[in-house]
Amino acid sequence: ILGRKFNLNFIEKLKIFTFFDLDSYLLNNEIIKNDYRDFKKSIDNLPENKEIFFIGSNLINSYIKKEYFEDILKNTIEYFKEYKIIYVPHRYEDIDYLRELSIKYGFELKKFPTILELAISQHQKKPLGLITIRSTALETLGYLYDIKFLNVIELDKTQLQKENQILEYTNLYKNYIEKKIPLIKVN
Repeated sequence: ILGRKFNLNFIEKLKIFTFFDLDSYLLNNEIIKNDYRDFKKSIDNLPENKEIFFIGSNLINSYIKKEYFEDILKNTIEYFKEYKIIYVPHRYEDIDYLRELSIKYGFELKKFPTILELAISQHQKKPLGLITIRSTALETLGYLYDIKFLNVIELDKTQLQKENQILEYTNLYKNYIEKKIPLIKVN
């Protein structure tokens, strides 16, 4: 790295502690599966609400235009109109803009002071469902809290701003489908 010689043999001896299934990778490392046993015991009795958490993604102006995001948000609220939508922003999203949208479209905006995996426990109730345009938190939260339904909002790939993002999203959707997480079209 940077013209220096580093011995990277230690990598082969690393033990990997993870939630994710790494069986498809050709690793010779010892993999210790994190099943969150103790954490799950501590949250077993959280009441379930008729709320859906919309997990935010930092996509505006880097992947999609504001107008398209607003259409997605409006249509998602309509699609899930029988539920209370709570939008949980990504840490880099524009909170002031989202606050304006929450007033305009009537959803709750909730920024937690910690990671979402822990925040739901502190919220003292678990949502009935999770939706997102993209987030790895969808998988961990679904597993940790045994949430009834998980959905990924499928973007119209012609709305992506760069050519390489089309392949990125094609692969992302393939991954969600392999994990049996449904894609939904709201536009």
